[in-house]
Amino acid sequence: MHEKEHHREWERDWLEGNLSSDEVMEKMGRTDEIVALLRSGAQAAKLRVPEKRSKEEIWSILVDKVDQERETKVIPLHRRYWIAVAASVVLLVGAFFLFKAVDTVTYKTSFGQTASFHLPDNSVVTLNAGSALSYSKRNWKDERSLSMKGEAFFEVQKGSNFTVNTRLGKVEVLGTSFNVRIYNGELVVSCKTGKVRVTDNESEMETITPGERVKAKKLGMVDVPKAIALEQIDAWIDGERELESISFKEITKEIERQFDIDVQLDGLNPSDMDAVLTTWITRDDLGKTLDELTLASGHIYEIKGNDKVIIKSKTQ
Repeated sequence: MHEKEHHREWERDWLEGNLSSDEVMEKMGRTDEIVALLRSGAQAAKLRVPEKRSKEEIWSILVDKVDQERETKVIPLHRRYWIAVAASVVLLVGAFFLFKAVDTVTYKTSFGQTASFHLPDNSVVTLNAGSALSYSKRNWKDERSLSMKGEAFFEVQKGSNFTVNTRLGKVEVLGTSFNVRIYNGELVVSCKTGKVRVTDNESEMETITPGERVKAKKLGMVDVPKAIALEQIDAWIDGERELESISFKEITKEIERQFDIDVQLDGLNPSDMDAVLTTWITRDDLGKTLDELTLASGHIYEIKGNDKVIIKSKTQ
């Protein structure tokens, strides 16, 4: 009994990530049984979720699989305990990852793609290119909370507090429409209707109203609100966007994201890359977008095929 409790203790520490596989083998010995057990756990963590399966069905499948293995194999007496331990670990680890995946809803857009989705409360979110969000179905009724990266415009139904979590801070509303953008180490939040509260990672807060935006950076606090034209806040959904006071390098990254192309810079120096410009992106017209950029920067460009653009200095 003491030996089993001892094993359960390290199993729990291993499953919770407090004990590495190397530490397990050092502690318990590098036996064939231990190695097989660790490999079983690792494989269970990679299990994919069957489509249209409930949590109860997934659990039954896992249990049935282990029972089948026990029935079809003749197991030496001295190894039965280790096989049971391995089976329990496979079930626990596999169930943890499967249940978590079943509960989590994720939406993604690739480069060159935008898409709109309805959340469980009928709030609508539109993801810009190269963006993603995820939320828990189980907890949504009690806590309207999601995580995101990239850029999204939200039209939130009135109700309980609605929270958007990002790596640079969080955005909270009750019922409003607003835009969240997190690229290149900067969080930018713009309010179109209602009120929006932005909290950075240092717990500094700022509330904005329609026609205002705030920024928060990785190593800096949220700044004071600044005015923005209401029509600019979600203009990107219709394919038009003004990039105001942004570095040339960041603009080229945005062009890559919106058009799913590779932008190569030929012969530009660091001062060219850091130059702050204001230009426009027209998502359905790459040529027009590049004309705007090169007019503002003084460079020239060449389109190579369907997936490459070369921007050069005029002095070359």
